[in-house]
Amino acid sequence: MPSPVPKFKSQELAGRAVDLRALEEESLIDAEVAFNEFNAKLQSLCIQATDLKTIAIAKIKASDPLDWFIQSHYLFKSNSLFHRHYDQWRMQKIRKVLEVFPGEFEGLKILELGGGLGDIGAFFASLGAEVLSLEGRRVNQRFASIKHRKVPGFKSVICNLEEDFTQFGKFDLILNFGLMEVIRHIDNVMHCCSEMSDRVFVETMVMDSSDPEMILYVKMDPATDDNPLSGFSPRPSPFLIEKFFEEKGFRTERRFDSDLNTDYGTSHIYDWTHKNDDEVLDKYRRFWYFTR
Repeated sequence: MPSPVPKFKSQELAGRAVDLRALEEESLIDAEVAFNEFNAKLQSLCIQATDLKTIAIAKIKASDPLDWFIQSHYLFKSNSLFHRHYDQWRMQKIRKVLEVFPGEFEGLKILELGGGLGDIGAFFASLGAEVLSLEGRRVNQRFASIKHRKVPGFKSVICNLEEDFTQFGKFDLILNFGLMEVIRHIDNVMHCCSEMSDRVFVETMVMDSSDPEMILYVKMDPATDDNPLSGFSPRPSPFLIEKFFEEKGFRTERRFDSDLNTDYGTSHIYDWTHKNDDEVLDKYRRFWYFTR
């Protein structure tokens, strides 16, 4: 039979338990005080940041009303085309074009499709290209025109890209980034590209299928300024796009590269592996350079 615990030992253990509870309560109080101090400092910094925003905007407004209008969007809007993940997306598309395109851009005629805020087109115009940026939403087209008004060689034009746009003529290069996922009839877009240039970059959302005839449509809110005006986003098989251009005499250069992947708020994956399960995920994207 186990020996009973001596009374003095029980008292010692009870005393230690009391000490531990007191220490725990003291730690909780210290943690609460530290949290309150941190929260107060954070609120103070937020107030200071807001004050700095107000001062910065006031200075811009006083110097140039157009710059004030542009900067105010980036300070106060964080959705759709002003979401930070678009900065990473645009930057990585530009880097890939600079990597893949063999020549210089100065003097080239470039067509940008679905130009949005015009940042990619304006970049290449800054390198000396003559860039025509076609955009379907008037608010985006006007914003791009104001933002890049000082960039020589850049022009943003409103255009219904659901219809034939070959009237704009021939181009040395076409940048078709993120357009086909917001256009109901992608065959029309690809046909116009094949008629207007022998060098076409294409980037878009796709579905997980190797069937060259497969395409699905995803319903999306047309009120959001980076969503389809029709309310339906096409997600073709990547092989459908390749088949179309190859039948028009183009060579296909796949750039399903990991350095195109983005993870800032919204995940875009280009180097994913096909499972052929017909899955449609916003993160599934592909990037090509078609030439003939």
